[in-house]
Amino acid sequence: YEKHGFRLLPDGDVLLRTYWDIPARQRETSVVLGREV
Repeated sequence: YEKHGFRLLPDGDVLLRTYWDIPARQRETSVVLGREV
């Protein structure tokens, strides 16, 4: 993913809680990627 301009966001759990309604277990195993636009 990094070679395509994405990076792992350190505040992924906060973003997952804010913008998606997913179970806690799924949040624990998820990553949030971002890129500059």
